Amino acid sequence: MILKKTRLYWFILSFFLLAACSQVSDEPVESFTHIHGLAYDLEDPSQLFMSTHMGLVKINEDNEWSWVGGISQRHDLMGFTFKDENTMISSGHPNINSKLENPLGIVISNDKGETWEPISLHGDIDFHVLEVNARESNIIYGINVYEGLLYLSNDGG
Repeated sequence: MILKKTRLYWFILSFFLLAACSQVSDEPVESFTHIHGLAYDLEDPSQLFMSTHMGLVKINEDNEWSWVGGISQRHDLMGFTFKDENTMISSGHPNINSKLENPLGIVISNDKGETWEPISLHGDIDFHVLEVNARESNIIYGINVYEGLLYLSNDGG
């Protein structure tokens, strides 16, 4: 178990050092770059999710890596986090095969990253940081680094 965790940490660290942006393609999971976030599944903490420029990756307890969602749902996900046990939120930029506007604003997934739908500021803002209040999941904080502003939502986005 320690060996698996050590390899996982070194693998993740190596990709933090790679900052090149790239378009999403139908390449294997081993080829992504630029990690934006890590979050564990609140219902099953052995499942780890990693948001990247090329989409969302799920890492299971056996250290098996797989893409989440179809190619058109593999967005450049920034500010990625869980809102509650069943809901993820993120921001960033849409996949080139998606019909979503750029930037994403705040997008939500009620199926653990399989699909994403815009809920706020779609086409207006790219949040590099999103955080959900630990006591009240409808309170969300977002930082738009281009404006240098902190946003606050009291209604879940």
